[in-house]
Amino acid sequence: MLGSMTMLPGVALSQSANPSNITGRWSAVGNATISTLNITQFPNNTISGDIAGFPLEGYYDPSSRRIYSISNQI
Repeated sequence: MLGSMTMLPGVALSQSANPSNITGRWSAVGNATISTLNITQFPNNTISGDIAGFPLEGYYDPSSRRIYSISNQI
């Protein structure tokens, strides 16, 4: 899982929010580094995109609000 995420431009999801679709541009914080995370989510909850220019493939679990990557770069 990635570190904390806040949707740009500065709109944060609350702890009670359970977003069903995370398509968009996000700011991801991991290891004290801020990166841009671009996500496209498909109807079966698979996702694709990139983080800091590296490709991302995986899936999103709306019930846990976790992103699971199948890319080796993440």
